[in-house]
Amino acid sequence: MHSSYYALPRIPVGPPHPAYRLGTSGTWFDGFHRSTICIMPLSALLLSEDAKVIRTLRPMLPEFGIHTDQCTSPESSRKLLNTQKYEAIIVDTDSPGAMDFLASMRQLPMTRHAIIFALTSSIPVTSAFKAGANFVLEKPLAIDKAMRSFRAAQGLILRERRRYFRHAVNLFATFDYGSSSDAVSITNLSLGGMAIECSTIFTPGLTMKWKFELPEGKGIIEGKGEVSWADNTGHAGICFLLVPLPYKLRLESWLSERSLDEPLPLYLNVNQSWNQGV
Repeated sequence: MHSSYYALPRIPVGPPHPAYRLGTSGTWFDGFHRSTICIMPLSALLLSEDAKVIRTLRPMLPEFGIHTDQCTSPESSRKLLNTQKYEAIIVDTDSPGAMDFLASMRQLPMTRHAIIFALTSSIPVTSAFKAGANFVLEKPLAIDKAMRSFRAAQGLILRERRRYFRHAVNLFATFDYGSSSDAVSITNLSLGGMAIECSTIFTPGLTMKWKFELPEGKGIIEGKGEVSWADNTGHAGICFLLVPLPYKLRLESWLSERSLDEPLPLYLNVNQSWNQGV
């Protein structure tokens, strides 16, 4: 099953998009050309201290371009979730507090749309689905079944990335929340949200009204958003809660003009694709 490349949508060969500047060099293949570019991984958070689970998933997940941060408790998992976005959450329901953690994922802004896996040996499969899991794998993990599930999950994640691909930008916006107002810098932008830099340290869950102007006189965009993650350096991710239709159509049109069908980033360095014991 080990492959030296992954099939991607047909794309022109050219320099990497600026959004890949923090990525890792690797090889992509579009069915017609092969090239080396800077790429970024899909991201997963694993809550488990089961050595057998780790031995199974550690060599498997890089096959699907997934970089994994492993945690051993719900508390350490929540700390990571407050500082960065994960596209997949893998929860071993045999871990202490894991079912409550799983059930909370659909309530949090940073994980509301994540693909969630439940790994279980004692919890009924139906209970895991009711708690919010998209996929349920019974332990001990069967490699073939796990591979099929992660392949399906990869397709869902990549489809969501195409829909909400974050374009690198350098725009200024105003945030109004409560009796406060801040000027922020937008570093990337999509239909679903934006990443910002600001001198203020925001708290996940904070809601605000935001407003910015598109380049080249393309018009004002405004709406309401929620802080989905934030770190202690002033970086944060904002999830759009409400964008009135005229502004949404304007933003969608502007983003479509910028879309060049760039390759979706995949991670191929197996040796650096796992952070253990976070």
